[in-house]
Amino acid sequence: MRRMMCLVSVSIMALASLSIAAVNNAAEWWDGSPTVTTDKEVYLTGETVTIKVTCYIPAQFSSTGQCFYVVKDELNKTVYDFRNHTYVAWVLTSLTPPKTFAFGWNQKDDNGKQVPTGTYAIWGYEAGYHFWSSSPIAGNSTTISIVEKYTVNLVHGWNLFSLPLVASNYTSASLGLPTGSVVARWNSTARGYDVFIVGVSPQSRAFALANFRAYFVHVASACTVPVLGLRVTSPQKFTWELPPSGTGWVLAGFPKGNTTHRVSEIQSWIDTPGVKVITVIYYNPLTGTYVTWISSLPTINNFILVPGQGYGIFLSTSSLSGDVVTGTYPP
Repeated sequence: MRRMMCLVSVSIMALASLSIAAVNNAAEWWDGSPTVTTDKEVYLTGETVTIKVTCYIPAQFSSTGQCFYVVKDELNKTVYDFRNHTYVAWVLTSLTPPKTFAFGWNQKDDNGKQVPTGTYAIWGYEAGYHFWSSSPIAGNSTTISIVEKYTVNLVHGWNLFSLPLVASNYTSASLGLPTGSVVARWNSTARGYDVFIVGVSPQSRAFALANFRAYFVHVASACTVPVLGLRVTSPQKFTWELPPSGTGWVLAGFPKGNTTHRVSEIQSWIDTPGVKVITVIYYNPLTGTYVTWISSLPTINNFILVPGQGYGIFLSTSSLSGDVVTGTYPP
């Protein structure tokens, strides 16, 4: 009875103070590495991420340990460490392992700020009582994406549409358009349009929608298109296909970034030598007319580039090698 009371006392004191020496060392545990899972892979910004971490802390030690998680960004930098914020998830080793603990991450970093959209790795960890001096054991990790939602309004008739956020999983068939809607992509090689009719064309004719490209979309009645993706937070490379002549129109779009850009800035984003922006237009579906900007009159109609809107850009080339134009879009 006295021994049992001593073990209980040690566990209680271990939860209350960091001054008690731990019997076990994290590096000596052999029962298994921790594992981590999340309830899904893609989250909207600000949405709570449900995390489950399973730890294999040995039952034969009469001390305590901790089961926790760490979030790292695409550069492998820790943005959130659960230990910096709470001691609640302590695991008593008198419990029979493995034990699974549920956590809810609110997408805030260690300073309490919302993390930007992007890809994050969530790691499961376990550590001995003196986890600040003993290296924790890292188990597996799982990858999640944090994305934004941007809704594009389409009006009855023809619209010039582009992806308003950086995304890689949309096709002419997966935008959620009503049956009978038409999606048309300019094919510079064939010098014509690839056409897909939603609910009519076979799925084999669906084509991928590319970032920084624009498409004509016809709908029978006004509707909205919600798009999930990432805003531009770092410079993005883009490629436009030129007509066979090397001079002519390209259909382009510019996804959401951290700043607002105007049409007069497009020339400065082009990396390919010998390419000059002559004219940029966009289609106003409400009036059924085009709005035009001309580089020779840069202050007239110097309109703001809107995510989800498509633009026709007339390019002139003087010393171009190849049939594409490359550029760098700033955040």
